[in-house]
Amino acid sequence: MKIFPLYYYYEYENGDEDNILLGVFLTKKRAEEALVSIRNLPEFENNLSNFMIDESLINRKGWEEGFGW
Repeated sequence: MKIFPLYYYYEYENGDEDNILLGVFLTKKRAEEALVSIRNLPEFENNLSNFMIDESLINRKGWEEGFGW
């Protein structure tokens, strides 16, 4: 089963990065609807390109290759 997490990424002035999971949805359409409803909030309105809708599978491991060190 596919799920569609909605993330917001932010880079601080010192170069540190943060990502926030805003929600997980059963369809891409619902994730897009959620994005429309929150993208104009004051916290996000100056960084509209920082949103990402991902696609993942339930009960599956991800990133199995690790860092590759």
